[in-house]
Amino acid sequence: MITETVEEKKTSWVELYFDLIFVLAIAQVAHMIASGSRWTVVWPALGLFAVLWWTWIGFALFYNRFGDENVLWQRLALVVATIPCGLAAIAVYEIAHGERTAFTLSLAGVRVVLAVVNLMRGGVLPRKIAAGYGVAAVLIVASIPLEGPWWWLLWAAAIVVESLFVFAAGPSRKLSSADEKILTRDWVKGLRLMKPTDPAYALNVPHLAERFGLFMIIVLGEVLVSAGRGALSGGHVPWWPLAGVLVLSGALWWVSFDSAAQNNERLLELTGGSPQMARSMFAFGRMIPAFALVVIAAGLTLLLEGHATMAAYWFVSAGLGVYLLGTRADVGTSPGSWFRLALAFLALPFGLLGAVVSPAVFIWIVCGWTVVCAVAATVGGRELKTVLSAEAG
Repeated sequence: MITETVEEKKTSWVELYFDLIFVLAIAQVAHMIASGSRWTVVWPALGLFAVLWWTWIGFALFYNRFGDENVLWQRLALVVATIPCGLAAIAVYEIAHGERTAFTLSLAGVRVVLAVVNLMRGGVLPRKIAAGYGVAAVLIVASIPLEGPWWWLLWAAAIVVESLFVFAAGPSRKLSSADEKILTRDWVKGLRLMKPTDPAYALNVPHLAERFGLFMIIVLGEVLVSAGRGALSGGHVPWWPLAGVLVLSGALWWVSFDSAAQNNERLLELTGGSPQMARSMFAFGRMIPAFALVVIAAGLTLLLEGHATMAAYWFVSAGLGVYLLGTRADVGTSPGSWFRLALAFLALPFGLLGAVVSPAVFIWIVCGWTVVCAVAATVGGRELKTVLSAEAG
């Protein structure tokens, strides 16, 4: 056995209800990119997505470690938290037009709720996390009067602070010289050395993997919704390219869930639910691919609306390339992994085709390429699974 038995913990109904708020938030960010229809709007959209992403993570990890749907105050707290989260989602429209007070105060309010629920839970770790969210709330409020890049810097500082506390790893493990040699020679045993010394800091791996998987499903849903919105905005429905989008969405799902999701979960299991590994693979590792899907959704909206600017083509191609690169989990595990990595890189310049092909043809070219990458991801995922089993056996 490569892992210890982990108590099964499923996503609760109240968590699924909470996630509905972020459906609106993601839609607003995608609309912001599509409305801007130029690359300069992508960077502020990424910043907004990042703070929303980390807001969601705060509640996901609270329920991962301490959540119990049968505890009334926890259920009520999560429902209360939907208020500032919902207001932040709606305020994305205002911040896109230069007014950020409502969005900023909503973000700070969410972090106050997170601080309170952790204090109510009690214990050393929850109190540390509460302190982190308290500091983050102060930094976010302090950004309101600032101009230029300074308020972005304070938001970034807030995310760094809360990430350090919410993914706290507990007491450090003292490595012997033998352990250090293991780290250089056997990467599987090295992963095992990352197991938290205090079980209270360990994360529930199946629940965490499920929660992040569900969030990716939400973002994939935005690809379909945006495409449908774009297709219905004209005088007639472009059935042929719309069919391509449906196949494309299925291939995007396949790429992530048939290889990366399973193997990332397996790697995290090897570390015994290490917070550092979870922060690297899930919190930061899934954020950019998730945002890439939002960019793809915005590009597809423009293409199907008939506003096929070059930016729309590049939104789809660059988003696809970043998504494929971000979901690679098998790099270096076999000679074929570098070929699969090359397939992902080659998706990046597809935007050049916008000068010579129609939106419908472009969508089907991208669709076909993604299907090829999905097949390659399946092969790579199985190879990595074999490697993990062999190394751990």
